[in-house]
Amino acid sequence: LAKAKGAKRTMPLKTSGPFHTALLKEASLALEKKFKDVTFHDMQVPVVFNTLGREKNADENIPAILTKQVMSSVYFEDCIRYMLSQGVDTFVEIGPGKVLSGFVKKIDRSIRLYQVQDQESVEATISALKEEL
Repeated sequence: LAKAKGAKRTMPLKTSGPFHTALLKEASLALEKKFKDVTFHDMQVPVVFNTLGREKNADENIPAILTKQVMSSVYFEDCIRYMLSQGVDTFVEIGPGKVLSGFVKKIDRSIRLYQVQDQESVEATISALKEEL
């Protein structure tokens, strides 16, 4: 379908749902309602938002960004390239599988990557990161 609509390249993903698509608009609206009861504070560390491909600007609203993220395309490559431009050279993928690590390696093979899936891999990653310091 995507190629028929003019996409140059497609990559099927094994996911459990239609994440980051308009099919999740109702979930996005429900999240927006929940956020009305949440107080958001200025971030203490930089956060790169995948619907922006960068950090947010001062005038951008965190709840709006997060609700958009549920049902909008993400800019994963832009996020990685932005972080690289900010001096990030090490990434830790948390969760089962290595899908995101594979994407990162396609962007820049020199990036250090760690995958954390269980307690053993948490400890191994912490140990490896300590050695790098």
